[in-house]
Amino acid sequence: MIKQRKYKLRENLRCDDLKDLVSELIEIDRHKPKLGSEENTVVLCFKINNANAAEDLGGFLEWSSAGIDDVEVSDASDQDGKFHVYIEIKRLPGLTQKILDIVKDIEHITGVLQWKFAGMNGKRQDLTLGDLSSTIVQDPKLYLLPAESRDYYLRMKNLTKY
Repeated sequence: MIKQRKYKLRENLRCDDLKDLVSELIEIDRHKPKLGSEENTVVLCFKINNANAAEDLGGFLEWSSAGIDDVEVSDASDQDGKFHVYIEIKRLPGLTQKILDIVKDIEHITGVLQWKFAGMNGKRQDLTLGDLSSTIVQDPKLYLLPAESRDYYLRMKNLTKY
C-alpha cells in the first residue's frame, strides 16, 4: 500500500527560507502519537512562528527520506502564537541518530540553529547524540518500565548475553 501524501511538494522552498521562523527547542516524547502506541512511536514537536511556515515545514518533512511515519501540522496556534509540526517515528535502536539526521535536513531551510530539546522530564538539553541517547528511550520494552527500573533492566539484559 502506498502512503498518500497530504502536503504539496513545494519545489520553490529554498535554503534558509524558514530562517528565524522555527524555534530552536524541539519537544520529544511530550505528546501522544496519533498512529502508534507510545512505546513504539516517538513524537517530535517543532514550533513555528506562522501557519504558512508550519505548512512549508510539514510538507518538507512529509517528502523527507528520513523514515518519518507521519507528519501533522496544527490548525491553530498555541497560547504563544506558535504553530506546531508533529512528526512520528518508530522507537527503535538508532532513533537518536535518526533525530539528528532529521534536524540536519531541516537546517537546509532554517539555517544552522543552536538546537535544544525537552524530553519527557521537561528538562532542556543540548541536541547532541550523547544527551539524546541518555534521555530518549529507544527500546519499546524499556519505555513501558518505570524510570527507576530501566537501569536494572539494562543490566539484566546485558548479563543474559554472557
